[in-house]
Amino acid sequence: INFRGNDVVILMNQAYIAAFHMGGVLYHNSLGHHPASGVGPGMFVFLAFAVACMRAPIWMAFGGLMVCYVFAVGLAKVLVKPKAASDAGRSDESARLLRVD
Repeated sequence: INFRGNDVVILMNQAYIAAFHMGGVLYHNSLGHHPASGVGPGMFVFLAFAVACMRAPIWMAFGGLMVCYVFAVGLAKVLVKPKAASDAGRSDESARLLRVD
């Protein structure tokens, strides 16, 4: 199946890609990972935005990107458990070693 002529299908696909990978950026951010860990999924958000700009006016592509961002933030708040303040600065291995059962 070729959707080359159907802009709506392509734009919806790019919206899914942008929301999914923006969720990856928010996931790493909320878990307290290094900021560079969000660069990988962030590149795919940029690529999805670039493809959307080829199919729609830039203001429409940017508006769609903002809608995807709001959707990703909402899902990240519901699905991702933030890093506890007591574990800040500790690696998983050191936290496991300090735990008393």
